[in-house]
Amino acid sequence: MPIEHKVVEQIGEASKTAGKVEIRKKCRNYALKFVDRQRDEFRRLGVQGDFEHPYLTLSAEYENSIVDSFH
Repeated sequence: MPIEHKVVEQIGEASKTAGKVEIRKKCRNYALKFVDRQRDEFRRLGVQGDFEHPYLTLSAEYENSIVDSFH
């Protein structure tokens, strides 16, 4: 996965001893940083959208819908 790869690359040797939960938190923060950046860029370009309620695949609602689908 691209985000996970980038985060592990950034933290380097610490990734070998980091727990799964810690890496997931770092991945979430990394992804949200880019959501904020893209939101600002789209606004600057004049794109209209519901920027206060973005569609995020890392949201709990989205993840729950995926689990329900597999169930």
